[in-house]
Amino acid sequence: MHPRISAIVIVITAISFPVFSQENSQFSIESQPKIIQDIVLGEKNIERTKGIIRMVHLLDEMYNNLPERVAAGEKITIYIDPCHGMVNGRWSARPTGRHCINGITEELYSLMLIRKLYAKLSHNPHIRIVTTDDYLAALKGERDEYRSQSFRNTIKNAYDAKAQIIISQHLNNVRLGVKATGSSNIAGIHIVYDSKGGKYLEKITEVYKGFLTLYNRIDVSGFSRHYALKLKNELINIGMHPNGWQMGAVADDRFIYFVNFPISLIYETGFISNPEDLAIITNPEMQDKITRAQYETLLASFKDVFGIDISDTVARKTEHPSTQFDLTLVKLSRIALFYMQEGLAYKACDVIDIMRAQYGNGRFSALVTPYSEMKQTALTSERLYQKAMSLEGKRTKSKKQRRKNIKMALNYLSTAKSMTRSKDFYDGIYRKYCDAYYEILNPGYRSRRQESITVVQNPQANNRHTKVEETPRRIPDRHYAVRPAELTRPIIFVFEEGQSLKDAIHTNLAAECETLEKLYTAFTHAAVRIKTKHTAWSKKKKRNITVWKNEKKRIDFRPGIYVIGLNRNMEVVSAKRVSRIYLNPDRYQNQLFLKNSFFAHAQREKSL
Repeated sequence: MHPRISAIVIVITAISFPVFSQENSQFSIESQPKIIQDIVLGEKNIERTKGIIRMVHLLDEMYNNLPERVAAGEKITIYIDPCHGMVNGRWSARPTGRHCINGITEELYSLMLIRKLYAKLSHNPHIRIVTTDDYLAALKGERDEYRSQSFRNTIKNAYDAKAQIIISQHLNNVRLGVKATGSSNIAGIHIVYDSKGGKYLEKITEVYKGFLTLYNRIDVSGFSRHYALKLKNELINIGMHPNGWQMGAVADDRFIYFVNFPISLIYETGFISNPEDLAIITNPEMQDKITRAQYETLLASFKDVFGIDISDTVARKTEHPSTQFDLTLVKLSRIALFYMQEGLAYKACDVIDIMRAQYGNGRFSALVTPYSEMKQTALTSERLYQKAMSLEGKRTKSKKQRRKNIKMALNYLSTAKSMTRSKDFYDGIYRKYCDAYYEILNPGYRSRRQESITVVQNPQANNRHTKVEETPRRIPDRHYAVRPAELTRPIIFVFEEGQSLKDAIHTNLAAECETLEKLYTAFTHAAVRIKTKHTAWSKKKKRNITVWKNEKKRIDFRPGIYVIGLNRNMEVVSAKRVSRIYLNPDRYQNQLFLKNSFFAHAQREKSL
């Protein structure tokens, strides 16, 4: 070995020994592939060198020679992340609208499934389950409540346990104020609420249902993707339907959960806001089939990707796994992410270039693609950052030019921030752009910010995507005095599928006998005046000109929501089809939803 390289190795070993002495293991740079050695030896910063060494060593402990180790008696470790949980004495899913039509929150339905999956996993002699103590008790059926845990803590605990994979059992929902609530997640006309609690009538055409599995898009082992696609087929085989979002297998790279751990999955087994999905989720026989599919897909994926058959009492190494795992590629990917989150985009891109050169043209090419996209975004944002810093540092005697330079610098930084804001793996360079932006606006910002950083940091403070409890959205109670509307107040007219026009009139207005017949005649012959554009010859201008004419247009009532206007002779004078309307009893009349129909009042007066 070259003397200079030997000296560096001695230094690296001296650095790394204290880091790992508590585990009675010593990192050996010479045991690493050459491309990993080159990266470690090429890093000039001691703290970053230690960080890379720590990460590479931990990956070796988690995945190196895993088939041989399991065959020799070691267990595969799976960390189960709790689904939401209790915060300040209540389920954290409730404030964010994650509950079904009967008010039961997501966590309780998730427990039904995860307990059955846990039972299957815990009976396998080659699998070790790790999670928080209270969630483990919930998995065993010893309790029905558990505390919420951030994704950041889940990742830390999984690394501490040297787990090979993190899984999390969730259920999907249509959140309040976004689409519809509860039973409104089915096609048809339903009452919905906006974000401020406003009550609307809406025709729902887009229905959310079906299972999906969120898998780690930047997992270069291929395990996450392989598992999600295989599970999709298994769930289809038992009669379930995939969600329309990427047809049930969704590549996700948005959150820290999918960025800071090599292999991770989230099950979204159905929409508890959809009655059809809810019936499947709560059916004990289907629960067994769903969790059996999840369990067997895990076994199959470990066999296909890692070459470990753990389906029997004796674990066996398979010689030719269909999707071979490459630990060196995993190490490169984690180093690239390490640099990106340290704010060193160019170093991260150099590692991505190595990944592309070594693995970009073979069977790993699809797994490397997300990193190629990451590189392009990082390089573009870094160029904008460099332009901004150049403009900010440029000195000029003209104050006007100086203000112009500062404005352009801020614009460049704003664009760089917007490009890197949405993904956690850009977190380091995003913070760098933010610091530069605020330093220009407020000179001295960086030093003041550094002083404010305490030794003990809140683990959620720097994670823009960590899920936190939201303030409960209160739907205001509106106690209207039910007063009959005047005849000419516009009518909210709901015409349902399979309903006759006369039945719809009766349902919406509660009209009876002669009044109902008169209204039916008026609706049947309803026509409104509209202006239509025509072309006519002008003798004066001696050319064709556009003229508007009033014409009557017959209204053909079809299923939907209408706003109808009547005159005092109960003739239809206006009709407008709408997809959504605010249920305001002071502005509209309807007996079914507002209990204020003029015709119901008239009939009661008549019967008296």
